[in-house]
Amino acid sequence: MSDSLAPINRRILAALLRNARMPITELAREVGLSYTPVALRIKAMEDAGLLTGYRALLSPLKLGLTP
Repeated sequence: MSDSLAPINRRILAALLRNARMPITELAREVGLSYTPVALRIKAMEDAGLLTGYRALLSPLKLGLTP
């Protein structure tokens, strides 16, 4: 990550890496901000290309795709 990235944005990104489905209200509580600033920061990071998407990780074992 860029050295110029604000520490709060780093905390938001770290939380999203752990759980990209975390509700913004829970994320805001975790990083110590209210809903609106966190939502605006996420939108800005998406617009800047720092956040390029959210993905589902599937278990090949649970899906029966492994021998």
